[in-house]
Amino acid sequence: MPKNSPQKPKRSEAQRRADKAYQERTRAEKNATQRENFKNIAATFRRDEAERIAEIFKAHGVKPSEILRGAAAALLDGEPIRTEAAPLIAPKAAGEEPASESDGETDSGEE
Repeated sequence: MPKNSPQKPKRSEAQRRADKAYQERTRAEKNATQRENFKNIAATFRRDEAERIAEIFKAHGVKPSEILRGAAAALLDGEPIRTEAAPLIAPKAAGEEPASESDGETDSGEE
């Protein structure tokens, strides 16, 4: 390998064994820390709808966590938020147009 090669130097077998031993020692601690300090809030969508939502978030430069935090903050402040029970992308039936992304209806959570 030439001196100015952009490749990383290869690690010796002893270095790889030491790396593996370190990972095994710390793995349990890392997993426990993750379980104690983090929790997922998830929603399940049809694949096409999930891809569309991800595209919208990317186009606007926001992450799902930012959307959830913003919605929670608005609710804490007593502000209504728009919710959608219907999918953004309706299954395509023969001859039907897909549902509009914005039909003007809002749901403040009050029933």
